[in-house]
Amino acid sequence: MPIHVLKAETIELSDRPDVRYTLPGFHVLGGGAALDYVNQPHPGCLLTTMAPILVRDIPYGWQAAGKAHQVSGPTSISMWSYLLSDPGDEFEVVAFVSPESARSLAPQATAEVGPGFTLTGGGAVSLGREHLLTMSRPVTNSNTNRRWRVASKAHFIPELASIQAIAIGIKDRSGRPIAGRTTPGTSGRGGGYLTAVSADLPDGFVLTGGGAVDLWEGLGRLLVASKPTDFNPRSWTAVSKDHSEPALGTLFAFARGIRLPPPR
Repeated sequence: MPIHVLKAETIELSDRPDVRYTLPGFHVLGGGAALDYVNQPHPGCLLTTMAPILVRDIPYGWQAAGKAHQVSGPTSISMWSYLLSDPGDEFEVVAFVSPESARSLAPQATAEVGPGFTLTGGGAVSLGREHLLTMSRPVTNSNTNRRWRVASKAHFIPELASIQAIAIGIKDRSGRPIAGRTTPGTSGRGGGYLTAVSADLPDGFVLTGGGAVDLWEGLGRLLVASKPTDFNPRSWTAVSKDHSEPALGTLFAFARGIRLPPPR
């Protein structure tokens, strides 16, 4: 039952970059996104969506989107999705969606997988026209590690908006336990145009997704990537940036993985 990683990306630059892919025949366990800032001479875009595509409560694809904010900054976007091949139909994979949060300048929402499920990944969808993501991550301060928390913020434009969280869970149909693990990594408090940090899973776990949060100060910092680390299959990377004005923050990355039982 191998876990595959699929990457899709846009070729053309846009002020509203968007990429999505449907993946019938696989369980979608998690995913991520990144905006391309290589050789960009402008402020660029910020993330607004990175989440599974759902049919009812079944994740069957992945989507990622961003936007330029206040000034044009055409950028390309990439997305990654983690896929489980399950020809014997041994597993059930379900998405658990939070209610829309209250409308706020900095809304938050949390989704939790149901009893018997192990968290594999999750996503965030901002429901505001001008809101930008600051968090999409597994919760590590709970005893069960079954929750996914998301947040966005208004940036210069004081819009009230909502956000939704999506937690993806897996369950063995015969009741065998599936172990899960979340490993955090932090950049420490800092600033600068771009900040990046990675987190690594221990041996014995397979990466199925990951997350990021920037605990911003002042005007705030915003997410531009939450993605698998290049050339390291058990590592996750988070990237944030200030936008138009310098700002401080503390950036965290979270690697989320599972250990499947042996094939029956």
